[in-house]
Amino acid sequence: MFRPAADTRESRPITQSRFGGSEVDTIIVNSSREILRHIDKETVMVGIDEAQFLDSKLIEVVAILRGRLTVAIAGLDRDFRGLPFGPIGGLLAMADEVHRLTALCSYCKTNPASFSQRLTRGKPSSAFETEVIPEGESDSVIYEPRCAGCFEPPPDLGRWLNSRLRP
Repeated sequence: MFRPAADTRESRPITQSRFGGSEVDTIIVNSSREILRHIDKETVMVGIDEAQFLDSKLIEVVAILRGRLTVAIAGLDRDFRGLPFGPIGGLLAMADEVHRLTALCSYCKTNPASFSQRLTRGKPSSAFETEVIPEGESDSVIYEPRCAGCFEPPPDLGRWLNSRLRP
């Protein structure tokens, strides 16, 4: 089992079920390539949690591994802007099987939530925010699960997208 170092919610090298109970010893990695250094002839399955925080080389690493062992990956498919998150889009395209899980929308409390709403001081965060998880996250920045109807894209998303298209 692997988890990116960027996921700092758990200080111990474990991955724990969000539903309670089971824990799995986990190798913390700084880059996708590090995963390959831990695979040997005895390895039959690899699990990767919070894959959205790994670099784009994860796609190539998975392509190497999937030919000879089972690879199970968990991660968010969209960032707080509602856009593809890290390497997840490419991994979804490669997947033989996808299980999409949702939370209950924290706003309407009715519909399945497939978006992560980032709020800064109670309002949708700026698309120009560079840190997906702010260092020393405070009470002023929170994430909520939201359904498509309740999700509010960042108010400056259009400007952010246009800024990325300029050379």
